[in-house]
Amino acid sequence: MRFYTRVFSYLCKFMTWYTKRRRDRFLECFNENVGRTFEEDLQGIKDISFQLLQQIQLHMAIDVQFSKLVGEDTNWGVKYLIDLVESDRAQRERQQQVSDRLMQDMYLAQFDKSLEEMRQSSKQLLIEFNERMRQSISGAAITDLLTWQAARDLSPSGPSTPSPLPSPGPPPTPGRRDRQDPATPSTTQTAAEPAAITQNQAEDIKYHSRHLDASCNWSHVTPAIPSLSPQQVSAHPSLVTALGPFTETMSSILLYAFSCYSHPAQAAAAMTLPAAQYASLARQHRIPTVSYFCELSAEAPPPPRTRESVELSALICSLIRQVVDLLPAVFAGRHGAELGEDVFGGLDGTLRTWTEAVGLFRELVGYLELPQVLFVLNGLNLLEDEGDGAMSGRVKELVGVLAGLVDLEPGRKGPGIVKVLFTTSGASSVLYRQFDSSQVVACEGPPSPRQPGRARASGTFFM
Repeated sequence: MRFYTRVFSYLCKFMTWYTKRRRDRFLECFNENVGRTFEEDLQGIKDISFQLLQQIQLHMAIDVQFSKLVGEDTNWGVKYLIDLVESDRAQRERQQQVSDRLMQDMYLAQFDKSLEEMRQSSKQLLIEFNERMRQSISGAAITDLLTWQAARDLSPSGPSTPSPLPSPGPPPTPGRRDRQDPATPSTTQTAAEPAAITQNQAEDIKYHSRHLDASCNWSHVTPAIPSLSPQQVSAHPSLVTALGPFTETMSSILLYAFSCYSHPAQAAAAMTLPAAQYASLARQHRIPTVSYFCELSAEAPPPPRTRESVELSALICSLIRQVVDLLPAVFAGRHGAELGEDVFGGLDGTLRTWTEAVGLFRELVGYLELPQVLFVLNGLNLLEDEGDGAMSGRVKELVGVLAGLVDLEPGRKGPGIVKVLFTTSGASSVLYRQFDSSQVVACEGPPSPRQPGRARASGTFFM
């Protein structure tokens, strides 16, 4: 306001001087100094302008400082909000990890049993298995007797003598596997030097190994048990008898049972269905069970793969995924490396990565902290391709790994008790040569239905 007052005051005086008559201005110009006349007004305007400039600069400096302070305060607020978001995300991740760990612990808690509890579960499993094997035995025996009687009566030459069974060919002489065989990779680890320890999360491993599901055939893990008549499904008494000590023993054990039935359908039913029943009952009694029932696909695989190679790949991938589900929520890894995506990503679900898959399977089993684990594998003889010696070698390598789990020394890493049950429809040269005669059970079948004869004294337990 003062600035405007000075300016208008100067303009008024200047206009008054300018509007005088020309004669008066001419006469006064000799003694008049225009600069001095308006000097006071001009100096006042300059002073006020300078003060105004100082005030403007001061306000600008204050605004800049205020903006800086507000900016710093805003930045702090934004940083604080970012920290809150990151903290909330970390808290959620920790909660998820704790929740996953709790769920895994709850899942594994059902398998955590004392020695006496495991003994009771095994006894109950054996009782129920024998009960299922003996169902309808009377009806089945009467049906067989009537069938034989009718065939004898209808025969024109009278009662016929039993026809000899077609020999399946003498299996190779059983013998203890040579632990020093260079062709068979060692399945037991020597005393290793202390290695770096890495904490692994079971949930992370499940995520990293998820791509193996594409190579698995889960219908072969727990095959559907059909409701067949007693004449179609039978369990050989030798198998039922051998499963008694196998189930009740509270130490690691291995058993191989194969059938020598003359009829292919009977041979498959005599081994596959009892083994499936046994694995199903074991799961019902909360015994950690890893199972697989090999069956070649009817569809031709893309070359150069074969049905045997596809099924063998599905077998090892399925074993890995089943063992991953039994891992503790958190466990200490070895070899100085984490079991991350790079480890599982190297497995492509084919035999190109067979060696890596078998080694990883053996390592994962070593991380199990369960008191007991049961392995049930059926039909490995289907994977022994006679035209491809490498296939039999891979089967032998897998069998050696599983047998090595049984032979683990006390106190070594891995589950407390390991039980491995192999069953095949027909003798497997790999399995027969791998084990002692005390670990092998041969289930010879009855005469073919087309060639009736006197019932065998051994009999058969029917489901």
